Amino acid sequence: MDLFLQKKSSKALLCLMDKEKCSISELSSKINSPYAHTFNLIRKFEEIGIIYTKKEGRTKFVFLTPKGKRAAYFLKSFIDSINSESVGKNKKLLRYLENLKRYLIDLKSSNHGKIKYARIAGRYKKLLRKTKPRNEEDKKIKKEALEILKQIEELIQ
Repeated sequence: MDLFLQKKSSKALLCLMDKEKCSISELSSKINSPYAHTFNLIRKFEEIGIIYTKKEGRTKFVFLTPKGKRAAYFLKSFIDSINSESVGKNKKLLRYLENLKRYLIDLKSSNHGKIKYARIAGRYKKLLRKTKPRNEEDKKIKKEALEILKQIEELIQ
């Protein structure tokens, strides 16, 4: 089990998922690992039944078994789910959006403190400019936050 949580073995399994047939030397260069280490990984993968090798001439090719394809699919799903939660951009953008909504309501309800809100708007404008959304949902959130920021700037003037 701990084999799948190691970086090189995970990369190797995911590379094999993307390609139907791959030589050990090609795999070692793709995962940026020495040939000997890659060979040992392949041997361990063969022992647990997730890959099989076939020699063609002097080259040994590696193939995923059905069990290996399932393992690679679950590993990819697991990594994707962790990455989507650990990136935190979505959470940051949501937090920016909620704060901007709150500032807009506060600004509409009271006319004093425009200087304070001008500073806040400037800060959020800078933060939103730095934020690079990675998916469509994040892009929509950023667009909404920029629209609210524009409303705040109009009320400040």
